[in-house]
Amino acid sequence: MVLVGRIVDRMGKGARTGARDALLLEATDETNKGFIFGFHRAMDTMGAVIGPTIALILLYLFHNNIRLILYIAVVPALLSLVLFIWVKEAKKKLNVSKIKLSVSIKNFPPQLKLFLLGLCVFSLGNSSDSFLILRAQNLGLSLALVISAYILYNIFYAASSVPAGIISDKIGTKKVFITGIIIFTLVYLGFALDRNGIFVWPLFAIYGFYIALTDGVSKAMVGSFINKEEAGTAYGVMNTVTSLFTLLSSVIGGFLWSFIAPPATFYFAVICAAVSIPIFLLLKPKSKTLQP
Repeated sequence: MVLVGRIVDRMGKGARTGARDALLLEATDETNKGFIFGFHRAMDTMGAVIGPTIALILLYLFHNNIRLILYIAVVPALLSLVLFIWVKEAKKKLNVSKIKLSVSIKNFPPQLKLFLLGLCVFSLGNSSDSFLILRAQNLGLSLALVISAYILYNIFYAASSVPAGIISDKIGTKKVFITGIIIFTLVYLGFALDRNGIFVWPLFAIYGFYIALTDGVSKAMVGSFINKEEAGTAYGVMNTVTSLFTLLSSVIGGFLWSFIAPPATFYFAVICAAVSIPIFLLLKPKSKTLQP
């Protein structure tokens, strides 16, 4: 049942994420892509801070009754749907006879193809964040401390998403994005080398900087490669590539964890991230520098 629930959840995420990013891109111009995507990630992540905090309180109040807490979590999810009634998008003429469900990247801009190649290599090692939580437990942290460390990660993520977006608008998305990949490499190396858990807290905090420097910024970068009319398809393909390779990465990570040792999962991620950096260095995103 957990597997079925997760599959349905991921199907929902797959249906909404590309469309959501396309809606965000409609609101941008050449000077504020980073800011808008960064602001979205900050608000989204604030929910990821508040949610686990409430979960910690509810775990205490309801004596670790996780099932009841999952039922409670349904309520804000349903309430959020009401807000989308007021979201407006650009009108599009729909020709039902020309709608095709097949997707080809053949006509994608070369720079977008290069970015997707780098993303494939990087995502091959970027396994689920669950491995970070498992590693924290493996190093001796209790369930409450693990959740607290994850909250810390989200606090740093939320706090740095908007500044990361603004900086990317000023100096370019590529520089900010690659800096994030380098931070990821160092954090995963830290998780691999840590033997007694003393670095778990600072590593989770620094991990928040990595995701802030890459998540919204990568979508802003993709937005510079495409026309806004292609946004839904481009972001959909980007999310598909990320999801498929994250799935493969998690399977590989689980194998390395179980049959070699937990640090092997993180060393593999370090190698993939390091190989992806030269590919990302070849990118030439279009951007317009803001005047101070």
